[in-house]
Order: sequence, then structure tokens, then C-alpha cells
Amino acid sequence: MKNNTQDNQEITDSSADLTLDANSPDATMQNLEQSESRFNPVIFGNSSFRSGNSSDVPAWSKDSMNMDWLFTIAKQMRQAEKIDTLLAATVTEVQQYLHADRVLLYQLQSQNQGVVLAESMVNGYTPSLKESLPIIAFGANKPEDYQKEPFIAIDDTANTGLTFYQCQLLNQFQVQASLSLPIFIRDQLFGLLVVQQCSHPRQWQENEITLLYQIVTELRLSLQSLIFRNEQQALARVSEKARQTIDEENIFQTTTREVQKLLNVERVAIYKFNSDYCGHFVFESKVPNLHSIVGKSWDDTYLKQHQGGLFRENKPYVVDDVARITGGSDCYLEAFENFQIEACAIAPIFVGQELWGLLCAYQHSDTRHWLEDEIKLHRWLK
Repeated sequence: MKNNTQDNQEITDSSADLTLDANSPDATMQNLEQSESRFNPVIFGNSSFRSGNSSDVPAWSKDSMNMDWLFTIAKQMRQAEKIDTLLAATVTEVQQYLHADRVLLYQLQSQNQGVVLAESMVNGYTPSLKESLPIIAFGANKPEDYQKEPFIAIDDTANTGLTFYQCQLLNQFQVQASLSLPIFIRDQLFGLLVVQQCSHPRQWQENEITLLYQIVTELRLSLQSLIFRNEQQALARVSEKARQTIDEENIFQTTTREVQKLLNVERVAIYKFNSDYCGHFVFESKVPNLHSIVGKSWDDTYLKQHQGGLFRENKPYVVDDVARITGGSDCYLEAFENFQIEACAIAPIFVGQELWGLLCAYQHSDTRHWLEDEIKLHRWLK
């Protein structure tokens, strides 16, 4: 245990409301445990930059690490009641056990950009908690690299094939060695567990990488369970509000707030149609730095002409990157530009058989890859 450890465990407010899956937690954990393949990392001699390899290698030796510690942290992770508690405990335990200068958990928020959700580090270095960073800051050339490699290891940032920009990003936080492992949930890259050395280079050992893989596996299972619980609680809150009152204002305020938290999105708004399928925004929940759009209109000639278009067929409209839309109506593209929308997921709201309006999730600062489970939950909550 290090006496000078600074456990910086603050978590972004939205991190406790991540949304990824809506299966039973018990069934999910069983399926993941049954499908989990044994990880066997490959070490490439003394090279300063290494990545995983799927070829056969010697199995994990139980004598190479403290099994008691692994079981202890796994139990602690399973007992966590909140996601922020889970993440904070994970980075703290790993940082202390591996005697690393910094351990962090990074969540991917768009195709190339993410945020540091939790961090534990020793004193004297620049914190990265809550920093928005590109995923290439941790050694990979692109996010897809983590689909191919079980880890990215940098033994010495001064002696690697990193780009100048990657070196700048690492130098900003005094990183001299870095080891990052991907966290996948339902085949989607959620984020990274990253271990860094700032005081000197470090050659990452096979048993360290294997141990961290076991931690990532347990973290994935625990996250899945907590995410499911958060989703069910949000659905229950919205349903309870609907049962308790016929006041649409209270119902819609609750819905926008819960959807924004669960999707970790910058704005969720409700758009109400007029009889001619023009309309305006009537409710919203948003991050503080955005201007309100309540009361503003979004007149779409296509929706008017087709009386709701695909929304009338109860289909969602999902865009990962507005700049890459092809074949969209000019008024839609103009509205995206006017409202500075980079990505959206829009679901229809019906009252009986009538198309009443739309539940709109907007990302303004960056593009976003919407997960299938996020789209399903978005449709359920509307």
C-alpha cells in the first residue's frame, strides 16, 4: 500500500446512468461467463510497443499472482451498489496492487472521443479525471484496434512508433508507460481500463496483463448487472409517474430527465405535432451549457406531406453523424444545422393510434454511435 496515494474518485454525474443492455442480470452474467474465452497474452521480447495476439501461448499460472487479492476485489466489485462506487473501487485497488502511478477508467462517448470516468493516482502528476480525450491517447491508432487486440502496451513512450500527437497527449499527463485493455459489453466497445507509469518507463509483465484481463472480465459482469438495474428503475419511475397523475407535464418532465441520464446524452426533448404535422418542442432535459429549444418550431415539409412519414409507422430515426446524411430532406438538414445537432435518435410518441409527437435525443458536441440497446430503451421510455 502506498502512503502517498491520492484516491481521486469523483465520477461524472452522468456515469452512474450508463445504458447498454436490458436483459436479466442473472441471465446476462451466466451467458457472459459461459462465452468468456480464456485470455493468453503474448509478450514480444523487449519491444517498447506491444499489442495482444490471439495465437496460442502458455496458460495463466496461479503461482504468478496473488489469488486472494483477485478474489477479494472480485467480491468487492460484485457488492457495489452504484456504478460510480464500482469504478472508483476498481481503479483504487488496481493502482495500489500494481504499484502504478495512475489507473483510470475511460468511457468511449463517440466514435473517437471519450471521457475519464474514474482515476486513482499518486501525488505530483496532472490529473486526467473528467478530461475528454481521443481514444488514440492510449496507444491505439484507431478504436477498431481494440477489436483485434486484447491489449495495447507501451513500455516507453520515448521509444515507440507513436505519432507526434499521441506523444503530446501522453506528455500532457507525464505518462512514460501505458497499458490499456478494452471493456466490451455485448460486442460493443464501452471503454478502457488503463494503467500508466509516470515516473519512469515500465515493461509490462505477462502476469500483470493476464491479471488485468481477469479484472476487466469481472468489471464487465458487474457493470452489466448495475446497468440493467438502473434501466429497470428508470422504467419503473416513469411508469409510476404515469399511474399517479394524468398531468402530462409531470410525465414528460420525468421521461426527458430519465432518458437523458440513462443515455448519457446532452439533450432529450419532446416535440409535439400540430394537426398539420408542423409542431414545436414542449419539454426538455439538457446539460447546462446548452440553450433551451422549448417553444421553438421544426417545420418539416416531408413530415407534413407524408403525415408523419416513418414515424407514423412507429419507426425510429437514428443518425450517428449528421454530416454524413445522404438523401435527407433539405429542411431536415437545415434544422440540424440551426440546432447544432451532430447526432440524434428520435422515436415516435403515440396517444392511442394517433401520432402525438416525438421523443428526441440529441448530441451537440460530437458524433455518436448509438448502440442497439440504447435505441431499444429510448423507444420503451417514450
